[in-house]
Amino acid sequence: MELRDAESRAGGEEGRARLRGRVVALFADDPGPASALAEALESAGAQPHLMPLDAGESAVRMLGHLSREAGGPGAVIFLQADAGRDGGGLKTMFHGLKAVAAARPDVVLVTRQGSGPERHTAPLRGFLRALRGEWLDCGFRMLDFDPAGDWAGDARRVVEEWPPGEDWLEVVFRGGRRGTWRPVASVLPPDPGPAPLREGAVIVATGGLRGITAQAALGLARACGGRVHALGRTLPEDGMEGLDGGGDIQELRRRLLEQNRLLGRNETPASLERQIAGILKQRALRRTVRAYAAAGVPLACHQADVSDAGALGRALRRIGDEEGRIDAVLHGAGVIEDRLLVQKTEESFDRVYRTKVAAALALEQHLPRQHLQLVALFSSVSAYVGNRGQTDYAAANAALNALAAEWASSWGCRVVALAWGGWEPEEDAPGMVSSAVEERLKRLGVELIGREVGMRAFLDEVASPGPAHVLLGGGRWEEFLRAGSPARAVSLAGSETGGGA
Repeated sequence: MELRDAESRAGGEEGRARLRGRVVALFADDPGPASALAEALESAGAQPHLMPLDAGESAVRMLGHLSREAGGPGAVIFLQADAGRDGGGLKTMFHGLKAVAAARPDVVLVTRQGSGPERHTAPLRGFLRALRGEWLDCGFRMLDFDPAGDWAGDARRVVEEWPPGEDWLEVVFRGGRRGTWRPVASVLPPDPGPAPLREGAVIVATGGLRGITAQAALGLARACGGRVHALGRTLPEDGMEGLDGGGDIQELRRRLLEQNRLLGRNETPASLERQIAGILKQRALRRTVRAYAAAGVPLACHQADVSDAGALGRALRRIGDEEGRIDAVLHGAGVIEDRLLVQKTEESFDRVYRTKVAAALALEQHLPRQHLQLVALFSSVSAYVGNRGQTDYAAANAALNALAAEWASSWGCRVVALAWGGWEPEEDAPGMVSSAVEERLKRLGVELIGREVGMRAFLDEVASPGPAHVLLGGGRWEEFLRAGSPARAVSLAGSETGGGA
């Protein structure tokens, strides 16, 4: 992504007209900037009500009281003046916007990011990029101001940037210039160079027993004669009563129903689907073990919940003690539980977010770096353009991108977050997108990634010096970054909620 100039907004009267009489909920982390913004809103005829950015679940009560006393809100603004700390805004966004979903307010995020670490503000942006694919009739805007500016002037600019549903989704102000982030095509050299790792490298992969993470770790190990330690919650097991051998999902469902009938079991449909999911997972795990054996790559499997910092730390210490070093880490662990915001529970949101982010922070805390040559974080295109039903997943991957940029500047090794697009399905796995979503992706110009092409791109990317986060996959990405574009349809669906990358 590259910061480029954006045409100036005419601003002024239209924004003030839309704000006039509107009740605005203003969540802020600093009373000084909050007061400046409230004054600018009042001068435009709005009715701002200040609330703490770290309100969390209390935002539900606060907004409920506001709705009863004043009506609305017609707009919700999140102001994080201090980008250098966690202001608690993500939980407040989740609870607060879920509570006012029926009102469909405009939503604005105001930050002063500058060039500092983005780990605390990036998740807020990822969340809103995804939410705009659900609230298609609302205005969204993210404004990032120059840290050298004054809040009175910045507050007036917020009013001038109203209404938020037009122009670019994200606008950055630097040195008196108005700009926006835009994707820039990048072509790797024909021969990126030698393998990025030393011969016999020790590679640790979270979520490394299935899918693209397992394949990427295998390809990397083959390139350097290395060995892989895969971490995951589930380990390969012996056969499951002959049901794991073959056949598609329909055949497996038929055989399970027959087996349950013979055993006198009366399984619910939900229980049956859980059985099928467990069998398919075991098929994938054993397929990985067979692939490593066939390639002659040593594979050690470790059971660990990587979102548990203590469990991940203990696993890393065991591997380090056994091997004497860790040369590379691929962080590919992740779960997807796609639901519209109004349907999400806090437990589900936390599970999706923590599997990505808590694990990355645990790596930051526990990973020995003296021999480290590579850290690859498996992110998603949803971090950049959002995806309907994935506020949690988009927030988590945006956080990974921010962490990669931070680590790349200080860890002394290649650090990159790879934001993958959707993958083509493979044996026993429908991939990360359903057939219905795949069709809609194609209509939006988003290309699915083939396994061979994707693995080649992975090896080339980690072997080349380059930016700390890259978007891998074909698509009309710039269209998604315009606030008023039909592609803000990032909306992959009518009733579909998910399955994005």
